[in-house]
Amino acid sequence: MGITRAGLGVSGKFRHGWSRRAVVVALAGACVVVPVGTATAGASSTFTMSGVPGPQPGTPPGVRVGSAPDLPVGAQPVSALTAGTDLSVDVALAPRDPAALASYARAVSTPGSNRYGDYLRAGQFVDRFGADRSAIAAVDRSLVSAGLHPGPVAADHLSIPVRATAGQLAAAFSIGFTRYRIRGGRIAYANTAAPRLAGTVASHVQAVVGLDDLNLAAPAASGGRPLVSPSGPAACATASSDATRQGSHTDTAVATAYGFGSLYAQGDLGAGQTVALYELQGFGAGDIAAYQSCFHTRTKVTTIAVDGGPLRNSGVGEADVDIEQVVSLAPSAHILVYEGPNNGNGGYATYASIIGADQARVISTSWGLCEPFSGQASATAENTLFEEAAVQGQTVVAASGDEGSEDCLGSAYAHDTLAVDDPASQPFVTGAGGTSWSGSGTARVETAWNDGPTCCWGAGGGGISSFWTMPSYQSSTHGVINAGSSGRPCGAAAGTDCREVPDVSALAGPYPYLEYVSGAWGSWGGTSLAAPLWASLIALSDASKTCSGKDIGFANPLLYHVAQTDPQAFHDVVRGDNDLTGRNKDVFRAGVGYDMATGLGAPNAAVLPAALCALAAA
Repeated sequence: MGITRAGLGVSGKFRHGWSRRAVVVALAGACVVVPVGTATAGASSTFTMSGVPGPQPGTPPGVRVGSAPDLPVGAQPVSALTAGTDLSVDVALAPRDPAALASYARAVSTPGSNRYGDYLRAGQFVDRFGADRSAIAAVDRSLVSAGLHPGPVAADHLSIPVRATAGQLAAAFSIGFTRYRIRGGRIAYANTAAPRLAGTVASHVQAVVGLDDLNLAAPAASGGRPLVSPSGPAACATASSDATRQGSHTDTAVATAYGFGSLYAQGDLGAGQTVALYELQGFGAGDIAAYQSCFHTRTKVTTIAVDGGPLRNSGVGEADVDIEQVVSLAPSAHILVYEGPNNGNGGYATYASIIGADQARVISTSWGLCEPFSGQASATAENTLFEEAAVQGQTVVAASGDEGSEDCLGSAYAHDTLAVDDPASQPFVTGAGGTSWSGSGTARVETAWNDGPTCCWGAGGGGISSFWTMPSYQSSTHGVINAGSSGRPCGAAAGTDCREVPDVSALAGPYPYLEYVSGAWGSWGGTSLAAPLWASLIALSDASKTCSGKDIGFANPLLYHVAQTDPQAFHDVVRGDNDLTGRNKDVFRAGVGYDMATGLGAPNAAVLPAALCALAAA
């Protein structure tokens, strides 16, 4: 997440969410409009496709799975969606034993468990936890009988792709589709009801992902003051000069400040590691080449297209800076850039591809969406994928958002209520929040990043999840449960609390990183820079001699344990808050130990990797 500020000009490029302010989807063609019902979210009327049938006489009534999406504030209905519009959806399947999968994911990631580190090898997940073949066959038959043509089940048996027209999907799932004009002018579409599935197969389906494109993703990035790390990649003179001129930092400077030099001095540059980057836009190959030339690196970057790759005119910037972060911090690692379309189901499909392929030990994502707009059904389907990543020993790091404690805030949304970002809030994901620096050297002070409410553009995301109860790695850590904790947003049982975000943090704003995008050096910022920084640190840790080939895997249980036993492994951030709007003053303030503005704190790479590896190798 973040914004770019190249030279003296500022381009308003936020990174937030699978939705927000991103790609405009053009929907052409005439359609018959049938006004029905009453408007929601400030709309004056609602439209649905004509001729959409309900259940046929004599057929079982079926079961609605999930819910219709919430509309952004100010969304105005335009017309029905043309019946011939081509759409792609994924029918997300429930694992054969959800409780067993969740239990194994916890056990394999928790030091002291007799299953700790017993990661599944490639191909083992499908036979152990993938949807049962009889369930897959039943869902497939049901889709066919509803007039659809499902594709082959995913390799991990967790989803079935379906390409169909809007009319076919409307008939199959007993729904309508309406087009809306969202603030900023983007035209989006959404299903008017939750999809209806046959009662005999509804329990096998977690969600039908892609029935709307109300919430798409958008990018972000930032810069600082040049220092020199003699043991690791050093920025060229031009980059160092530009960083000084723009008041930003090269990645070399950031690496030095966080102690990466101790790893580089041991010859650890991430050799043998693979980092996967989740992207919903392309990147500039020329930008990456110029950046590598400056840093004298030769990092291998491989692009993998998902569902045809990014949509046309999806922009550049986020992917560039994500790649450049890993290039400069873990230059000997192999980078896999998974590029999916920023549409209704592109986000889910991209995660499914990365995790299902199981080619990368570390996964970084700088894209997300505030929980209220992601939907519980889709978030649950995502959670299954992240559990799959955990049992395979993969680390997933996600940016916590750039709208502070009010994550739904943005140009398309007017919400200043408290909310957190998905997937950073997922219990099997490490959420990376944001900090700011002032001063330099030993006099440098690190605070919670917050440019609001009168200045600039963002604050580090953090707060209380409305979806997930507090995982044991948080509830068992002293100081996590405090006066700001609550069980209300997620409906936790009496006496228990909800998941808190972020888990960790790193430099994010304002505009602290110097990166090379669209042929020029510019200052970038946001938690989308913190996520690949942490991913790079985990990759370096996995590659270190201390880990001796043992992967850290899902990092949160180890991170929280180390914070208790070796607090010097983190730079504890004790100042500031993340209330961007000024309307939720003092809700989440930084303080000693864990807090919902900066998590456990920023990394001390001179100490943390060895501490993590000691646990991983135990």
